[in-house]
Amino acid sequence: MLSVDTRLPVARPVPSDDEFETLHQEAGRIGVADCWTHCESYCCKTNHPDQQFALMKCDSAGLVYPLGEYRFLERRQKLQAGAVETARHHEFVFDPSRNLRLRFVTTICDLGGRCSEPAYRPLICKFYPFYPAPDMTAGGTASLSGFVTGSIIDQHWSELGVPHPCWIVREQSDVVIPQTRRAIDVVQRHPYFSFYLGAAALFVRHVADECRRRGLPAPSKDLRAFFREWEVTYLTGGFVDPPRLRAEIMAYHDALVNQWGAFEL
Repeated sequence: MLSVDTRLPVARPVPSDDEFETLHQEAGRIGVADCWTHCESYCCKTNHPDQQFALMKCDSAGLVYPLGEYRFLERRQKLQAGAVETARHHEFVFDPSRNLRLRFVTTICDLGGRCSEPAYRPLICKFYPFYPAPDMTAGGTASLSGFVTGSIIDQHWSELGVPHPCWIVREQSDVVIPQTRRAIDVVQRHPYFSFYLGAAALFVRHVADECRRRGLPAPSKDLRAFFREWEVTYLTGGFVDPPRLRAEIMAYHDALVNQWGAFEL
């Protein structure tokens, strides 16, 4: 009698420390020396004069890590100063029927660009301002061939008629985008990296789209008034359509599974 192997396929594990190290090294090559001198460390301080938020902390940066990256940096004792004290762990269930969930950590960085561990800045910092974003094909595959430019609060500068605060976006994109593409090649060696960085870009696009669905920013909108309204709506979840966001992330996850097989989240 033939024996039948009824075991489920073993999911590809979270990247090893060596794989995280390789990606951090490659992503660390992105950028232009002393770029902060052209913008007063905008990406680290949220210090644009028209972004006078009432609830979100200014002169700091909110950072997001996939749980695997946070644990890697924690094991290596390479978390930035203040990260452990401000760390909050989160989960977002995007497919309850299969118990599939994003697991990530947020921290608040008050270092103002003076990183305590410069070589191990979080990936979200190293990739700024060009984050890899997924493109889906009709055949159900996905690649990180597009970009989300800037952070979640950077998606409306052109509509507001204001130059992007980041000097790299304004003046050095032809230098930095090729560097970013080389790092994306490393990202796409493991589905975990592809999934989490791609899901982050999907979230940014989702929030920006929902903002526009609400008619924001309106033509000739006063910048400070716009950002005050944006802040309250964002923090109260008004820019998130949970069923649609879950469907977007699920489709991307399943496209990666079609290419790689199952992988741990």
